[in-house]
Amino acid sequence: NDLIGDIRLVPAAFGPDRGRAIGGVIDIGLADPAKVPSARVQLDPLDVALAARRELGPVTVALAVRQSWLDRAVDLVADPRELAPNAPLPTWNDGQLVAKTRPGDHLTLTAWYLTSGDELVRTLASDDPATETSQTIQSNMQRGAITPRRDRPDGFDRATLWAGYDTTEDDLRVGLTPASLHQRQLLAGARGIQQARVGDHVTLTLGLDLDAEQARYERRGSLSIPAREGDLHIFGQPPGDDVNADRWFATTIDLAGYAAVDLRLGRVTATLGARGDGWLLGASRLTPKVGTTPSIGSQEMRFTLDPRVAVAVRVTDELQVRVDAGRYHQARAGSDASAVFGTPDLALEEALHATLGGQFKPEQAPFAIELVGFVRKLDRLVARDLAVTPLFARALTQDGTGDVIGAQLTARVVGYRGLTGWLSYMLSKSTRRDAPMENDRLFDHDQTHGLVAVAGYERGAWSIGGRVRVATGEPRTA
Repeated sequence: NDLIGDIRLVPAAFGPDRGRAIGGVIDIGLADPAKVPSARVQLDPLDVALAARRELGPVTVALAVRQSWLDRAVDLVADPRELAPNAPLPTWNDGQLVAKTRPGDHLTLTAWYLTSGDELVRTLASDDPATETSQTIQSNMQRGAITPRRDRPDGFDRATLWAGYDTTEDDLRVGLTPASLHQRQLLAGARGIQQARVGDHVTLTLGLDLDAEQARYERRGSLSIPAREGDLHIFGQPPGDDVNADRWFATTIDLAGYAAVDLRLGRVTATLGARGDGWLLGASRLTPKVGTTPSIGSQEMRFTLDPRVAVAVRVTDELQVRVDAGRYHQARAGSDASAVFGTPDLALEEALHATLGGQFKPEQAPFAIELVGFVRKLDRLVARDLAVTPLFARALTQDGTGDVIGAQLTARVVGYRGLTGWLSYMLSKSTRRDAPMENDRLFDHDQTHGLVAVAGYERGAWSIGGRVRVATGEPRTA
C-alpha cells in the first residue's frame, strides 16, 4: 500500500549490516509519509486498503490499513468449503502508522508502528466426527520503533530502538485427536549505525545492533505431528498413539558489531567488511518433566566472526558487474528447544554465500536489466534424528546440510509516461541432506521456476495496476 516504499530481495551474500540469517533477505522500506495522499481507497479482488495523511504542526502522520476479502470474492463463484481441503483461502490484515518530523536542520525523527495478522483454515469434512480433519493456523505480529537520524556533510548517524510481540497458533484435529503448537514471543532490540567519508575514495561504516527474544511454547502431538520441514506427511495424517505434551521457554540474545570500508578506485568499488556476533542461547529444561524432578535449564554462549566482501566494476557507463561473498550464522529456532519434541542445547546454523551479477542500464533510458546468479552452502542445519529410537531429549540433531543454486533475471521500467513495472524470472534448486549418509532431497519450500510480472500506470489522481505470478513447487510438490 501507500506506506510501503520499496521491496528488495537479496537472494544471497548480503552485507555485514544484516545478520541472524543464512537464507536470503527481503528489505521492506517505509515510504515518506509526506508523499502519502491525504485520503485514498484501493480496491481489488484480494483486499481493500485505506490510506490517509495529516499534518499536525511540524509532524506528518500517515496511516495505512488493509483487509483481505479474497474468501468473499471467491464465494461469489465457488464454495470455499469445497475448496478448503486442496486450495484453502487465507485471510489477512495489516496496518502501518508512521509519524515524522524534523526538529532541526539536519535531524529527522521517525516513529512507526506495524501490525499484521494471517489465518488459514483447512477442513476435510466427514459425516463421522471421528474421521473429520481440521486445521487452523494463525499468526500475528506487532512492531514499534523510533529512529532519530542526523545528516552530516561527510555522512550520517542513525539509531533505532524497537520492540515487538508475535503469536503463532497451529491447531490440528484429526477426529478426536488434537495436535497443536502455540508460540508467544516478546522481542526487543536496538541498532546504531555511523557512516563517514574518510577521504575522496574511502567511506567507513560502523554499526552495533542488539536483538533479544523471550519465547514461550506449548506443544501437544507426536514427534512428527505438527510436521516440520523434511517430514513426510499429508494433510489429515493422524498423530498416532505416541502423543505427548510439553511447555517450555527459549531465550535468544545476539549482540553484534560490524564494520565496512568502501574503496573507490576508478571504475572499481570494493567493500570489505566483517560482522562479529556474541550469542546467548537458553532453554528452560534440558530433560522432560518427570514427576517432581526439578528442572535444569540450558544456557550457552557462542561467538562468531563473519567476513563479507563485495566488488563492483563499471565496465562501461551502461554496464556494471558485481561479485559478493560472505559467511553467515543464525540461531536455532526456539520451537526446536523442547526437551520432548526437540533438543534443548541446539546452537547455531551456518552458511557460505556467493553471488555474481550484472546490471545494464542505458543512459537516458527508463529501463534496466539485471542478471544475478547465486549459491548458498548450508551446514549444521537442525534436522530430525533419523534413528528409530532417538536418544533421550535428542529428537533433533545438527547434522543437516543443504545447497541452494539459482539465477534471477529482472527487467524494470520506471517512470516511462506514467508506466512503472518489472518482469522477473528465477530458476533455482534447493536441496537438503538430513544426515551425512542420507541422499539429497528437495527442500520442502523449493520453487524451481518463478515468474513475476508487475505493472502500474498513473495519470492524474488515478492509477491502475496488476500482477501475475507463476511458480512451480510449493504448495504442490511431487
